[in-house]
Amino acid sequence: MSTGVRVVYLFDLDGTLLRCGGAGRRAFDRALASTFALDRGSAGVVFAGRTDPALLDEILQARRGQAASADERAAFYRAYLPCLEDEL
Repeated sequence: MSTGVRVVYLFDLDGTLLRCGGAGRRAFDRALASTFALDRGSAGVVFAGRTDPALLDEILQARRGQAASADERAAFYRAYLPCLEDEL
């Protein structure tokens, strides 16, 4: 039975369809600061064509020498998603 609701997921890896003025990076930095006490944690990291989980692991590996645990990843997303909504 169909509910009539359709969901569309749009992936714009190269930034040709959507421009958000850096909202994703700002939200990422806010969440990194509140979750891991990392100020400007994404500095120097290229976001284009990357997934959020890959970015999180790269940043944490570079800043503290290890990727996020499952609990840390969940805590990051609890902080990140409201920040992203706010920035957008």
